[in-house]
Amino acid sequence: MEPLGNAVCAMGVFDGLHLGHQYLISRTLADALQRQVPAWILTFDIDPKEVLSPDESPQKLLCNEDRLHMLSQTGVDGVLVIPFTEDLAASTPDGFCTHVIKPAVTVDSMHVGENFRYGAKAQGNAKTLGEWLHSSGAALVSHELYDEGGEPITSTRIRGLLKTTKIEAAAGLLTRPFYLKGKVVEGRKVGRSIGVPTANLQTDYPAATLCDGGYAGYVDVKGVRYRGAISVGAPTTFGIFESTIEPHILDFDGDIYGEEIVVSFVEYLRPMKTFDTVEELRETIMSDINKIRKNLPL
Repeated sequence: MEPLGNAVCAMGVFDGLHLGHQYLISRTLADALQRQVPAWILTFDIDPKEVLSPDESPQKLLCNEDRLHMLSQTGVDGVLVIPFTEDLAASTPDGFCTHVIKPAVTVDSMHVGENFRYGAKAQGNAKTLGEWLHSSGAALVSHELYDEGGEPITSTRIRGLLKTTKIEAAAGLLTRPFYLKGKVVEGRKVGRSIGVPTANLQTDYPAATLCDGGYAGYVDVKGVRYRGAISVGAPTTFGIFESTIEPHILDFDGDIYGEEIVVSFVEYLRPMKTFDTVEELRETIMSDINKIRKNLPL
């Protein structure tokens, strides 16, 4: 790849591309405009945790494909995607700067969050990055974490909201509903047995965990948006204890096994429970559907 030339850069993983990330990128764009050079984002092809801690789920807010696409739509001149390998993970902070950043771009200024870490065992931080940039005649802009409600906005904070039913608060920090993308796989068809067929969603990335329960949301199928009554958790009423994510797609009747769908979560409706009878479960689901029809616009 040819060097990018002079640029103002923002660097990070940007999982979720939440309000804090958006603020940092907006400051990068303003800096680039003032310096009259391009603005670039430097990020990785995967979440580094996928290499550093493969046995521990990174709990991502976005799949890598969507994260990179969204970054490209922020108004920057481009996104430099750095392959994150075991060799890169083992590099020293100076080695990372010398062998990754320096050959790729002539940095006029670099924008990062104050908690930015890089290099083997996260030895590098904003201070060491600033020292290296200064030696190269460049500047570092280290941003305090963007605050909302007296608390910094972080991906960890948003994951916590998702785990505790605060789905609308999470959407506010993301500036969009949280969603999952995956393929429809064959399930046990217990929903169909009570007249409420569901699509069993299987993601191919380690996604953030939602609190078990019933949700109102949307399901995008082949570019068409439908309303959905979404179940997250194990359908224990049927003696099944394996957790699943299964939307019932309102006003849809079709075979979508193997199709990729997007399931967006708008409102938490109720907790999961083991019902005394299947009929009681069915009545509860129908109540959810009626509520969604009434309150969730298309």
